[in-house]
Amino acid sequence: MSAILSAPPEKEPRVHGRTAGRPSLLDPVLAGDPWMGTCSQPGLLVLDLRNYPIALQPGTRLDQASFNSWIYRLRNSAPRNGGVRE
Repeated sequence: MSAILSAPPEKEPRVHGRTAGRPSLLDPVLAGDPWMGTCSQPGLLVLDLRNYPIALQPGTRLDQASFNSWIYRLRNSAPRNGGVRE
């Protein structure tokens, strides 16, 4: 009889005790602050996280200020109460 050896199933990577699936910009343990910056192409904005571009978005300088305001509010607001009504 031959025994088939299989590797143990790989575990998902964990970050600070949580499974690291899809990271979120709203995650409070995320290091660094995301912000919208200008791109070298006119009419495009770039979403940066720790000086790394992670997304492109069409927009103007006015949109850039609005995006940064929203990102700040979303990252620094109190979390929802989980749907529990008071």
